[in-house]
Amino acid sequence: CQLCFVELAHLTDGRLIPGAMASVLGLPPLGDQPLASLTGQIRKESMLIVLDNCEHLLDSVAPLAEALLKAAPDVRLLTTSRQPLGAEGEFLVHLSGLDFPSTEDITTLSEALAFPAIELFAERAAASFDNFRLDESNFSAVGQICRRLDGIPLAIELAAARVNLVGVDGLAAQLHDSFALLTRGRRTALPRHQTLRATLDWSFNLIPAEEKLALARLAVLIGPFTMETAIALSAGDGELAKNDAERVLGLIEKSLITTDLTGKIARYRLLSTTREYALEKLRQSGEQDLLHLKHALHFARLARRARSDWETVPAAEWIHYYGHTIDDMRAAIDWALSSSGQQSVAFDITIDSAPLWFRLSLMDEYRERLQRALACP
Repeated sequence: CQLCFVELAHLTDGRLIPGAMASVLGLPPLGDQPLASLTGQIRKESMLIVLDNCEHLLDSVAPLAEALLKAAPDVRLLTTSRQPLGAEGEFLVHLSGLDFPSTEDITTLSEALAFPAIELFAERAAASFDNFRLDESNFSAVGQICRRLDGIPLAIELAAARVNLVGVDGLAAQLHDSFALLTRGRRTALPRHQTLRATLDWSFNLIPAEEKLALARLAVLIGPFTMETAIALSAGDGELAKNDAERVLGLIEKSLITTDLTGKIARYRLLSTTREYALEKLRQSGEQDLLHLKHALHFARLARRARSDWETVPAAEWIHYYGHTIDDMRAAIDWALSSSGQQSVAFDITIDSAPLWFRLSLMDEYRERLQRALACP
């Protein structure tokens, strides 16, 4: 079985795809009917064709894929894209980041090396800095870096390439500004793989304007969120409001929002790097203060509902539904207590969220926020 790898990232016109495939396969010129000529020349072949980076040419790749598979029964296609082709016969495989330690409780080097994200970091750091060794002194910081980067292979490779300049501890300390730091990709890599910002620019520039706005608005969320919360925070006014759910679903389909379907209720979140990027877009939009207020008011309503449900909903069901909101409750209270916030909203959230802090055994932290809220004039 022959393997054919076709890189599509550099193409801007879908009509050029058959010619690019023919060039890789060593076929003669295709003439004025390129797709028919291509299918005719490979219809008896047995091969796997990899079409890499299809997301900007979906309208061309989908019909091409269907035509190839119908004309050539022994040809298989493997396509990579941030969203499905929507073609007949398509089977989807969603790729997540590499496994990384979810907490800081790894205690030995051997435990750290069991995580592919840490293993990749160690390999790439050693390749860029011959004195680097993953050992007892640095594996915890490496785990923190991989966790901050959500196990994304490209981001980990870019981070590892900076170890020789700032060290592991320096890298961990500076990842709050990952777009300024992660800028040293391979010179031979595609331009959008040479910096973290370029990677996200590529994805962001492909989505419609209304989805760009929705993504920026969702950046105000800290932790996992439900579809209800996503729609409430991304909601527009007037005509735009009619398509709030569609915009959120579009971002999920394009892999800009990650999905957790393991529980009874679907949870969503933005990867740390995506959220950092989207926060920049939110600041540029001029809606930052409005969205912080909207966020605080939404979680004030959730806190009020949680307090009401506390007496009637079984404990396990209650914590499953409301437990994930704690990070955003914190953020909403802190913003409402700030000079830009609304102290009355902070007081409401703090009082109504008391069962949540109690159920999560966070009473010391709750007491501190309650004292601050009660101290407000």
